[in-house]
Amino acid sequence: MKTTTLIISVGLFVLQGVIFTFSAQEAPPSENKWQPSFSADGTTVTVDSWTAENLWMRKRGAAALKNSDFWRFFMHGFRDHKATPIAWRQLFADEKDAEAWIDPTQTLNNTVKNSTFPALLLEGQKTLVLPKPVLDIPALATLKGRTLRFFIWLKGENCGQDRTLWDGAPSLTLSLKDSLNNLIITESSLFKTRGTFPWFCYHLEIEIPTLLNTTLIEKKAETAEEAGGAPLDLNLMVAMLDPAQAAIPRLPDGGGLYMTLSNLGGGKDWFSTLSWEIADKANSLPQSEWADPVTGSRAPNPDYDEFPMHLFFGIEPEKSWTFLTGNRVYKDLTTINGLEQYLKFAAKDWFHMQYGVAKLGYLQATIAVLKQASTFESGWREALCKQLLALQNPTTGLWGAGGTDNLMVTHAIVTNCFSPKTLPRSDRAQEETPWLNVSKNGLPNIGALLNSLLGARLKDPASGKLKAWNRFAFQPEYLGAGQRDKVCDLGATSAAVQILAQIAAQTIISSEKEMALNAIRDAWEYSMTNFVTPNYLWKQDDLSLSVTSPAFMMPLLEATQWLEPRISKDLSAPATEATELPGNKYRVRWNDKKTSFVSLRIYAVPAETAPEKLTEKHLVAILNRSNRSPLTADPLCGLQTFAATAQRRWGITPQSEGADYIAEKLAAIPKDLTLAEGGAEIIFPIPQILENETPIPLKYYLSAVTAYGEMTPPKQIFE
Repeated sequence: MKTTTLIISVGLFVLQGVIFTFSAQEAPPSENKWQPSFSADGTTVTVDSWTAENLWMRKRGAAALKNSDFWRFFMHGFRDHKATPIAWRQLFADEKDAEAWIDPTQTLNNTVKNSTFPALLLEGQKTLVLPKPVLDIPALATLKGRTLRFFIWLKGENCGQDRTLWDGAPSLTLSLKDSLNNLIITESSLFKTRGTFPWFCYHLEIEIPTLLNTTLIEKKAETAEEAGGAPLDLNLMVAMLDPAQAAIPRLPDGGGLYMTLSNLGGGKDWFSTLSWEIADKANSLPQSEWADPVTGSRAPNPDYDEFPMHLFFGIEPEKSWTFLTGNRVYKDLTTINGLEQYLKFAAKDWFHMQYGVAKLGYLQATIAVLKQASTFESGWREALCKQLLALQNPTTGLWGAGGTDNLMVTHAIVTNCFSPKTLPRSDRAQEETPWLNVSKNGLPNIGALLNSLLGARLKDPASGKLKAWNRFAFQPEYLGAGQRDKVCDLGATSAAVQILAQIAAQTIISSEKEMALNAIRDAWEYSMTNFVTPNYLWKQDDLSLSVTSPAFMMPLLEATQWLEPRISKDLSAPATEATELPGNKYRVRWNDKKTSFVSLRIYAVPAETAPEKLTEKHLVAILNRSNRSPLTADPLCGLQTFAATAQRRWGITPQSEGADYIAEKLAAIPKDLTLAEGGAEIIFPIPQILENETPIPLKYYLSAVTAYGEMTPPKQIFE
């Protein structure tokens, strides 16, 4: 067995080649030139020979500033005056190594901040992984369970132009590794300012897990034979989980919180006056207060950010949306001329298409009602529709960017621009949604779009059985090489299902509708089998071993027929036995369980109610086969479990995820419903409905239900 040498940073000092037995809580040496010193009034902080002065805190500086001016310098109005600075030099293995990255001609100096801290320069397409952690293991041991906020001042000169906005803008990445050198969390910045812009303060947050391993022990490297098998290809797994992470260079060995600075889009980027603080209620603004008072935008840098970033963090309904009339990087979008210029530029960038162009029609329709911005030029909506139709690939039915089709862009445009009504439901009337539709003729080129989606599904190489969709669908072959035919992604599958639901709703060709609905059902079954965990959480792809984000599942379920009560006369009810028991109770036994049904639903209604009028509110009992999986559970039981686990894990609800139909179905389940597991029998109290204190005669009906919501015709019991 081979023993590796640890390099462990404790404060300023680096101790090499030994195995440590001291506690992670042990204090660092007292003499530390990197220790910050704050002035008595809190306006100035010094580290070594460098000083940062918060000019806005001075009496004269404060008098010259309005509250709205903070959004001209600070992302979402969050200020860094109480944060602890970190000098760039202390993050290099040797202080002299920093010289190659420091630009001595640049210093941060504007009306709110004067800093002599050095500025790092990334010129050209460069990435810098800082060799030492910004916080080492002993420091992290005291911060478990806390959210940390890191501030960074950025300045750009013709930067980020060589790539798309999302990939090309200067960025910051925090990577948390435990004491065993395991990568635990990676958080990348969501600010995307590029081009030429003055010094601006951005921030990035990361949560330190309560269970982070911060015990400093010797890590022993095992050979493949000693480990009992071949080593896992971590680079491949990281690339499968997140292609953005795959681009991050190798991190230094050892535990700690590491920082990576990137300028992948070319030009010049300067980074200055890094600092951090513990984020709490006292120093944080709720999202409802992030919007710039001047423009009404939640963009990180409202004066210099491109249009999609003004929508990326949501829109503030209580503000005037003057950001639509342009800023320093784009023209007035309420005019036809401004719209056409923007679309010409945006058509080359998937991020603009997905997060900007697709939302334009919705914004215009919303403003027409809420009057949150100036009136759009007459004919503007028709001009938008014309441009969108021209941007669609008529051969594939897809939208994209830069001449390449894109599934997620297509999803955004279909759901936001060509969705004239809510989805048809067996138990709900369709409603007009004009704010999500720019066309009088609905979704164009439906047949081509349907064929493209059906043909993009992955197949099991052994059985040939169709699976689901991959995020590299319709992308150039060089993207996702080695993965695109192996991994199915929840995000791509959710997008495809939602598009298919619109196709099924809008096509006038019965065979197209049938194909779309069958594909949706197949995708639902694959998702329940391969994305959903035994505890009803969900993974983001079918090869992942961990649960990370709540994204994509609720919209997928919303677009399916899973919760719709669909009566099928082709289904025969299984054999059951219904008897009355002492103590005002009924019992129903399920005698024939060798069927495709997952549950028996029992309803009680006034005698005059027709069985076709039965709804969830009439349910009195559900005999469930097994709740171990959505594939073996009554859809309503599965829904309750999904909702409960998602609420506990992520704090989300169907309403928060925009799944209105799911939310209605969840709310309709009676609170006093009797549930039984195992599928053998269920005993429930005889319900009573009183009218003028007199019991109303009731009739009881039973329906057997499949996992996907098909039901046998209601059969009266207890006659």
